[in-house]
Amino acid sequence: MILLALFATTLVAQAQQEKRKLRAPAWITHSKNVDIVGLSLAAFPKDIIKNDTTLTRTFGVRVEPSIFGVFSFIIPKSPVSTTQDSFEKTLAQAPTEIIYGWNFSTGTFGETYVNGFSASLVMQYLYRMNGISVVGMTNMVESGNGIFIGGFGNDLYKGNGISLGLGNLGHRYNGIQIGMWNSIRTTGHGLQLGLENLNQQFKGVQTGIVNISHERMYGIQVGLWNDSKDLRGIQLGLWNKNGKRSLPFINWQFKS
Repeated sequence: MILLALFATTLVAQAQQEKRKLRAPAWITHSKNVDIVGLSLAAFPKDIIKNDTTLTRTFGVRVEPSIFGVFSFIIPKSPVSTTQDSFEKTLAQAPTEIIYGWNFSTGTFGETYVNGFSASLVMQYLYRMNGISVVGMTNMVESGNGIFIGGFGNDLYKGNGISLGLGNLGHRYNGIQIGMWNSIRTTGHGLQLGLENLNQQFKGVQTGIVNISHERMYGIQVGLWNDSKDLRGIQLGLWNKNGKRSLPFINWQFKS
């Protein structure tokens, strides 16, 4: 109770200082400069529909039965950044929503941060996600830390944690990828476990039917077909290829 009182006092003081509005136990997210303690209700990205770029914060549970989420599967490609420059420009934008707690939606899109738990029926696109994220189809996150579960897969530019889905893509990813297809396009550390595992620069273990490292890999490849352009480690499989030699069953490379 003491902590709750201190928390409420802090929110009130901050709201007064920033001229923000405090609302409880329930309110809509489509309001300017509002902090909602309890239940917040959303229906669409407020920056797109209302051109409102002010910050709404939810401390509790956010519910969003959005029509955008229902039809989000028709978007032509993932909005997640593909270069470091575009990633930095995206995260330089101030968020329009920050959620501390639970987020339940048909699909959350926009300049949104979630700290806690997020579940979306179809797809979601978040700027930052810290915690656990579960999505029926595709989980799309610019920067994330935690556990990411997507029915079809996960797409993160920068991530740390566990990605579980049919396909998992990370540009800069540290942790575990588990799926039929896993890919790290820039750098990564950890474990790739799937039928096909791809990376550019990686430190860790690849385990699958096909394991390919297009640039440099430090660690172990275990599979039927292992291929690394510049390996610092050991390959175990039916056929193993690296910058030094090609051999069946076991291969190694420790120097260029």
